[in-house]
Amino acid sequence: MTRIIHDVDRALVSAEIAYVGDRNEIARLANGVFSTGVGFKPNRLGALGDYARGTLAFEFHPRVNGEGLTPGIAARIAYTIAAGDLNWQRIEAKLSARRYWHGLILAAHLDAGAVVGTSSSPNTL
Repeated sequence: MTRIIHDVDRALVSAEIAYVGDRNEIARLANGVFSTGVGFKPNRLGALGDYARGTLAFEFHPRVNGEGLTPGIAARIAYTIAAGDLNWQRIEAKLSARRYWHGLILAAHLDAGAVVGTSSSPNTL
């Protein structure tokens, strides 16, 4: 569910609720189409389990990010909590800035995050 604040260029608040099952992924390909004999690395094993997950996110100026070319300053913060076979919490923050200067696009991004929990897994990173 997403709520637009004022207009889509201003801010968004999003919420997500899900029931999730984490399983290990079996590699189905040994190498790429244009491989030079070097195979893919094996998939990293994750923690197995079923859990409920909820996420709440706030985005300020969502069009000023890595995908768009809109100038300005943007921010995003998201908090996720999971409970069940796997219990963890994750917080992520992103700050972006973009400016046009004499035909050049100057951009900067700062990302930060942390995961804590009694049974967090590599899946959450």
